Amino acid sequence: MPDLLADREKIGLVIQNLVDNAIRYTRGSGGVTITIRQEGDNLRWSIQDGGIGINPDKQKYIFQKFFRSEDAKGEQPYGSGLGLYIAKKILEACGGKIGFQSEDGKGSIFWFTLPITTDS
Repeated sequence: MPDLLADREKIGLVIQNLVDNAIRYTRGSGGVTITIRQEGDNLRWSIQDGGIGINPDKQKYIFQKFFRSEDAKGEQPYGSGLGLYIAKKILEACGGKIGFQSEDGKGSIFWFTLPITTDS
């Protein structure tokens, strides 16, 4: 794996949050797939779940502080709505990006990128 310029503990929190969410919102025997690959000058992590997905009307709020959709609350009543907000702030501070693709009732793919350190 290439070197990254990022705080290992903070990136660990991001990964922990995304994997925990994927596991919590996956129903039945659905699985979670984690992929890491290089894309140009970035390393990209993707966490795919077979979960409940995110309603299209609620997707624009997903990284807002304290946001939890009604579907998420029904599936997992406990949570602060801070995990994705904090993950985004951490990644932005490290020069990275975060995003997702989701289909209501069919699961989500959350991804994030971090810049690769280049030797000058």
